[in-house]
Amino acid sequence: YVADRNRNKVRAGLTWQTTDALTIQAGVDYNNDDYPTSTYGLQHSRTWATAFDGSYALTDKVSADLFYTYETLASGTAGNTYTANSNTASVNGFTGLSGNSCDSYTTLQQRNNNNKLDPCLEWSTNMTDKVNTAGFGLTGKSGKLDLAVHAIVSQARSTNTVGGGNWANNPLALPGAPASTVAAFYIPASPLPTVTTNMSEVRANARYAMSKTHSVRALYTYMHMTSADWVYEGMQIGLGTPSGVLPTNEQPFNYSVNVFGVSWVISF
Repeated sequence: YVADRNRNKVRAGLTWQTTDALTIQAGVDYNNDDYPTSTYGLQHSRTWATAFDGSYALTDKVSADLFYTYETLASGTAGNTYTANSNTASVNGFTGLSGNSCDSYTTLQQRNNNNKLDPCLEWSTNMTDKVNTAGFGLTGKSGKLDLAVHAIVSQARSTNTVGGGNWANNPLALPGAPASTVAAFYIPASPLPTVTTNMSEVRANARYAMSKTHSVRALYTYMHMTSADWVYEGMQIGLGTPSGVLPTNEQPFNYSVNVFGVSWVISF
């Protein structure tokens, strides 16, 4: 958070009154952060959002609103899997390496003598969140009664693409194995599964003016959310539980909520 940063920002908005009844608004917001002197840690962060909103007066007392937003949040981080140098030359007499196209080492001793400088141990991660949100609203007035209904849906997708990897000794490099057996494999990192979150919400509220100073309000809200997150797979009992971790059987967050409310409002 104290690293040198270069930031570029762009923001634009447009409002168009097409007719007396129809108004359209649109906007774009973009941020680009770079950290040019940081070898490790956060390298860049980029966010941008675009929004569209339309309002239409169906009658003098009834209007409809429609909106849509799209957001992207992306960041890149760099690091290093630090490993001390050593002079180990073999695993049970085997010296060959496999899978390490990221460096020029051909023997186990070459790799161990240069662990601190091994480019294969440099890693990176690029995380991206993409969110789509859409909504619709209807408001109206009839005499002393005001009514409003809104519906909103949101869909989020989070990805994590990684680079780099790590070494693992060959478990088959045992005495008596074929002479061509390699001593260690380089295992590249794989992208993590996509995390998904879906949300929906319906809101309805009414206000009835009993007098100039007294009114009654009633509301109802229904909210529903489902998610799928790979991190919870390691919390289950059975296949896939990490070694040394006590499984909790926690599940990805999901909920359905109904909210009712009534209030008496006094104005003075």
